[in-house]
Amino acid sequence: MNGQTLSDRQQLFRLTWPMFCEMVLFFVIGSVDTVMLSGYADNAVGAVGVANQIMSLFNVVANIITAGTGILCAQYIGAGRSTEEKQPLILGALLVNIMLGMLFSLATGTGSGLLLDMMDVDVSQYGYAREYLSIVGGFMFLQMIAMTFTVLIRSHGNTRATMGFSLTMNLINLVLNYVLIYGHFGFPRLGVSGAAIATVVSKVCSCLMAGGYFFGKVLPGMSLKPRWREMWEAIKKVLAFGS
Repeated sequence: MNGQTLSDRQQLFRLTWPMFCEMVLFFVIGSVDTVMLSGYADNAVGAVGVANQIMSLFNVVANIITAGTGILCAQYIGAGRSTEEKQPLILGALLVNIMLGMLFSLATGTGSGLLLDMMDVDVSQYGYAREYLSIVGGFMFLQMIAMTFTVLIRSHGNTRATMGFSLTMNLINLVLNYVLIYGHFGFPRLGVSGAAIATVVSKVCSCLMAGGYFFGKVLPGMSLKPRWREMWEAIKKVLAFGS
């Protein structure tokens, strides 16, 4: 009994420690931009902090949706559902998160000025904050797609892979920040725009890695042909779990 309990604890630890590291790495990426901009301009640091606060509010909504996806996918796996049976859930979750992500991108990308006015951002930080929010916020849909793939991969027990994606994303962001913020290796000195571009590129890479791993390793050969009625039923269940 004790041996079995110990084995269960070890298995739980092996599953959860990569998830913990992944969560830390997810929050670190915004902090890296802030820290590395401290050598560029003091006002830029506060401006990026404000922009990240706004995007974090949208991330709360995104996490609710992806949590529902993860719960339902875990139930399907526990019930021994086939890939064909899971396909409407996966495509439905991706569809709703792409649509929601595009809405968030539109709100933060084109509506950055309105959002910052609502936050009553200081004049000295306003330009930097709008610059960063317009670029990074405009690509929030990529983050939501990546989050969907990540939660699906974790639901299948592959937590180390998702941690690896987050680590790679942070390393890419760190290197590109160094290059683009301060203009090293012949690149122009872009400052806040450089930090924003670095963040977007790193998230693009994370999205591609997660999607490639999911369709290549987790559920290879899964049909991408939509079954609209079943997808709609799956979407309603995801929203019910996430609400």
